[in-house]
Amino acid sequence: MNTPDFTAAAGFVAASARVLDQRRFQRLVEDGPAAPVRDAVAAYRNEDGGFGHALEPDCRAPGSQPPAAAMALRIMDETARALFDDATVQAHLDHLAQGQKDDGGWTFNWPAWSPAAERDWRGFLTVDALRLLRANGRRLP
Repeated sequence: MNTPDFTAAAGFVAASARVLDQRRFQRLVEDGPAAPVRDAVAAYRNEDGGFGHALEPDCRAPGSQPPAAAMALRIMDETARALFDDATVQAHLDHLAQGQKDDGGWTFNWPAWSPAAERDWRGFLTVDALRLLRANGRRLP
């Protein structure tokens, strides 16, 4: 079994990676604080609330792009919860749980383009809501 050279990796990240990835390395490998990751992600945010400016390395345009928003969410998720106190997390979990509809599923707040897309999105969002609730101690029967 080969063991990676973490010292060499740390040197590479320090010399060659973006500040964002340096902060991720500090958080994920060196158990650093989460706030610098949040701040680094925020540097890519646009006035419209989206993300651009090569946050997602293949999308180099300054304008907000879906892949950049997905990357921002991925990075925040990997580094998720330490940024918020327990009361804030619990309030958001309460809000999520209250979003369940009478038919048992969750829905979305954008126009549905077709009945098939609406069903697909609702299925996806329902599983995701249950995943989040369960992962945060909201046990289901």
